[in-house]
Amino acid sequence: MKKTTAQKTQESSAPLPSPPPDIDALPHPLTIVVSSRDRKRILAALRRINTDRAAALLTALGLQAGGDA
Repeated sequence: MKKTTAQKTQESSAPLPSPPPDIDALPHPLTIVVSSRDRKRILAALRRINTDRAAALLTALGLQAGGDA
């Protein structure tokens, strides 16, 4: 089946996909297993530091976001 001029124009004006993000720039999960009681206590303690759990954990550990390992 032949493509019409309108179809060819539409295809040629379609935007190119964005390049993939740098894998190291993406967030990575951190998973630990604790009891239900300890989870509640940990989350409450982190909330007292910061509502952002990742930021609260880094602060509690004395680390800076994006710092050296």
